[in-house]
Amino acid sequence: MQKLKSIYIMSLTNKIKAVKYYPLNKMQRLQMRMGILHHHWPKISSSLFLKTASLSLFLILLIQTTRAQIKPIALQSFNSGWQYTTMRFQDKKDAQAAKPRGLGSKWDDQFNIQSVDIKYKDTSKSATIKNKEQLSVIKTQLEHADWHPVTLPHSAFIEPVPIEKPIEGYAFYKKTFKVPSNLKGKLIQLQFDGAMQIAEIWVNGQFVKRHLGGYLPFSVNLTDILNFGKENTIFVKLDNRANPILPPGKPVEKLDFIYYSGIYRDTWLKITDPLHITSANEIQKPGGGGVFAHYLGLAPRGHGGILKITTHIKNQDNKTRTFRLEQSLSRPRLNGQTFARSYLRANPTTPPCSLLPGQDTTIIQTLLVTNPRQWSPDKPYLYTLTSTVKENGKLISGQNTNIGLRTLRITAEKGVLINGNPIHINGSNRHMNYPWIGNALSDNANIRDAILVKKAGINALRLAHYPQDPSFYDACDSLGILLIDCIPGWQFFNKAETFQELVMRDIRQMIYRDRNHPAIFLWETSLNESYPPAAFRIKQAQVAHKAWQDSTDFYTSGDSYFTKAAWDVPYDDWNGDPGNRNNTTYPANPFLIREYGDYEFGGGQSTSRKSRGDGQQAMLQQAWNLQWEHNRNQLRYPRCIGDMTWAFLTDWLV
Repeated sequence: MQKLKSIYIMSLTNKIKAVKYYPLNKMQRLQMRMGILHHHWPKISSSLFLKTASLSLFLILLIQTTRAQIKPIALQSFNSGWQYTTMRFQDKKDAQAAKPRGLGSKWDDQFNIQSVDIKYKDTSKSATIKNKEQLSVIKTQLEHADWHPVTLPHSAFIEPVPIEKPIEGYAFYKKTFKVPSNLKGKLIQLQFDGAMQIAEIWVNGQFVKRHLGGYLPFSVNLTDILNFGKENTIFVKLDNRANPILPPGKPVEKLDFIYYSGIYRDTWLKITDPLHITSANEIQKPGGGGVFAHYLGLAPRGHGGILKITTHIKNQDNKTRTFRLEQSLSRPRLNGQTFARSYLRANPTTPPCSLLPGQDTTIIQTLLVTNPRQWSPDKPYLYTLTSTVKENGKLISGQNTNIGLRTLRITAEKGVLINGNPIHINGSNRHMNYPWIGNALSDNANIRDAILVKKAGINALRLAHYPQDPSFYDACDSLGILLIDCIPGWQFFNKAETFQELVMRDIRQMIYRDRNHPAIFLWETSLNESYPPAAFRIKQAQVAHKAWQDSTDFYTSGDSYFTKAAWDVPYDDWNGDPGNRNNTTYPANPFLIREYGDYEFGGGQSTSRKSRGDGQQAMLQQAWNLQWEHNRNQLRYPRCIGDMTWAFLTDWLV
């Protein structure tokens, strides 16, 4: 009988009790192999609830470590203290035109591809409201509205289950807050991780930002607008309607998922020194901006691992600043802290650097990691990279980044190779939504989903059909779940220049936001099932490779139907035959079957789309469908790197 020297259980009240010796069960062995628990489960606490609760607690602490402050830098949650009200649209014409989605019984019924040429469409009836007088008109209209207190993330409209006609309208948020006087002279930004989907923002009555897009972060510079030491007000207007110039762009009644509504992801107040490490999405610099850590593999003769770190620093002060950049690598711990030891060698601290006012610089360091423990789905070992800027020995700016050390190659002959070891993809797809909550998931809910995926034996997920919440990527890094990161898009293409520019913007911003996640092995930079002209798809792939900058360990994926484009790992050809999952458009490339087990079994009335009821028949039928199709996929296509069910956590409630 295998025994531990000591076994502990940490309760949710943070009380620790010693218990007797017990053998490790299967879940414990899995967690030990994954390297994620320092305290192991005794036999008396083997319920699913307690296991999931403890694992969730660890992942939450790990995520908090990534977002932890490096004093005097502050990243403060801005989620509490909001109020909101809504204004629903009552468009009878749209309601009458809405048809139930996905009810066809044939294979081709799933395709409702739209290609349009619609120029810029301003969803407001008047021009953007920018001054105090015009803002007061809106506030007068809302004077008698019911304002409700709310803590973010939040869905403004509560959708019924099932959803027949999604709710569209305006959502308004406001908040009063104070910023201490001693922060005057600092740079202060407000970051929105996601707001659906056209946002207009005023601070202290002054218009400051209009942002198009609901799935990627954006920031508002508050530095010159704030009343330090006094009350400040922020007012946000959101329009969640589909807009043909804004990806995905498809009218909601014809879309196979829901846009939802509200400030549905976290908000953050970011406080930095004028001399600071930038944000990648703020700078939009190919291969740079912020901190980008790229593992190049083991050094020759076993002298450690090679880690390339690119750091972008900007001086927004009115005087020249001289500094040193220092990197350290440590291991995250269960209590949210990190081990103090650094695993970096070969000059992790730069010589003195000087920047004139308004000047910026990119510093590239190639460092050795001593005794590197490499990241893989079986052993998802993580490090915390701490990047700090010091002036005369004083800490000025800094950033924590959780990273995994792994190499990636994908070939037609050997499939997916992580650290040189082959991995066959047994995957699924995931929409980010819950009944009634919509897509305003908490970190806990995202972590719960990731744990369920891991426990089901699934080793990869396609994040259909948009970038999802950062907490889910963090959880997948920690659990060893491979990911396909997807830009917003579904069966819609607009030839208008604005739409095409926003698609390219989404590609760049998704890569800048997510490039440090070891779990991501493919970047889906195509508009799902939209099939625009080949020249446009070639440009999408080129923009993605340029944003990554380094040619190694980076692979695009996308639809290959109709015409060859430029994806590194194309998907299977959907040629009207549900039994054929081959790829003939790219005869030399590895390819992936990105969806199976659903539409081929009856279209919108598929026997895979059955709700759980009395008995087991519906579940058994669904399981048979998936296993039968999976078996066919494995035997027929030697260049196929794996397949993915549609979908792991069912989205048919929407």
